[in-house]
Amino acid sequence: MRRAKDFYRIIFIGLIITLISSIISAQAVMLARIADNQYASLYTGPGFSYDVLRQLSEDNVLTLTGRNEDGSWVYAITANRIEGWVDAEKVVPQGDIFALPVLPVTAAARAEVIPGLLNLRTGPSPAFGIIAQVQMDVPLRLIGRNVNNTWVQVTIDGFGSGWVDANFIDSNTTLSNLPITSYIGSVPPMTVPLGVVTAQNLNVRHGAGTNFFAFASVPQNENVWLIARTADSQWLLVQIPTGQVGWVSANFVQTQFLMANLPISE
Repeated sequence: MRRAKDFYRIIFIGLIITLISSIISAQAVMLARIADNQYASLYTGPGFSYDVLRQLSEDNVLTLTGRNEDGSWVYAITANRIEGWVDAEKVVPQGDIFALPVLPVTAAARAEVIPGLLNLRTGPSPAFGIIAQVQMDVPLRLIGRNVNNTWVQVTIDGFGSGWVDANFIDSNTTLSNLPITSYIGSVPPMTVPLGVVTAQNLNVRHGAGTNFFAFASVPQNENVWLIARTADSQWLLVQIPTGQVGWVSANFVQTQFLMANLPISE
């Protein structure tokens, strides 16, 4: 009887250890230091063409929370909570970089509202409907821009995604660093991949999920331009024939383009 109890106790302890290990791995964060005799920069995106947020000396300890697809850049948080991208060759991580999740290019791109109230709209023009009015100093996460940088697509906690006039935000990055997510006023270039709607009427939503409001729909067999995807490729950011930009379920879009080659956005 005693051996049986010990056996089950060992199994129970093993299950607890496995559960704890899975929780730690699910968090997928790790500490890192700057490599010896190196000075690194914190950028708004994974590349040297992005704006520099902060210079880092080798005494900085970073928390790594993500990476780009090929692991050449990591997303880091400094001790004083400044977030951005660092060249992976400049850091010494306490773990395998490829255990970190892949994050969207614009993860570190932020802005704040300048005026007292700023309209969050369904598209990059005053002609589009107002989703909400955003108060001054509310933080915005930048997703993309229109062709001439006059409007910026953002996400705001509690409101989802939408568009704001670029004249009324204070950004930590040059807007031209953001990907183009709307071609309103011009037809997207041939390099932008096309998809064909297979649903009878496909809902276009403010965010990547059925919990977001559907502000438009696209009939069957219509083309949409593919802009970005979620990390799991279940939702696509598209521009529809009216020029509006929003999220659609990838299950109802047929394309010859390899979805994994689309940039990740959330």
